[in-house]
Amino acid sequence: MRELGCFSYGSELNEIRLAKNFYLSEFENKEQLVKLHPRLVQGLQRLRDMIRQPIVITSGYRSQEEQMEINPSAPNSYHIRGMAADIYVKDYPMLELWKWAVTIPEFYGVGLYDRHVHVDVRPEGKSWYWIRQQHLRGEANDWKKLLKLLEKE
Repeated sequence: MRELGCFSYGSELNEIRLAKNFYLSEFENKEQLVKLHPRLVQGLQRLRDMIRQPIVITSGYRSQEEQMEINPSAPNSYHIRGMAADIYVKDYPMLELWKWAVTIPEFYGVGLYDRHVHVDVRPEGKSWYWIRQQHLRGEANDWKKLLKLLEKE
């Protein structure tokens, strides 16, 4: 799997259209650096086309230092490799967004949180899905198992 390198061009130059609805600047970190796997953009565009709503990226690429500030328990996050994004859609239920995201073939990691959905393009064959909402916690390599947990709620 090929990873793209870091770009440090500043916000104006990071206004490069990557897909119909996504720009490079949406994935940059606080220092306007970007590391991005092309399959992540492909998956996000596919999701955007399916739900027909703008997707907001709250966190894309993170430096190692940023990752340790945000989540020190995950030092090897896919965000550091440019292979993950945390997203939401305004006025759209998080659970519905998660249900759509798990159907996207580029995404092998999809997590549901209270305020965002995490998507990543981890190596193929290592699918993992999780729910970290306050009322329910669960992990599985089959997202349908997690939906059954939700239905029991």
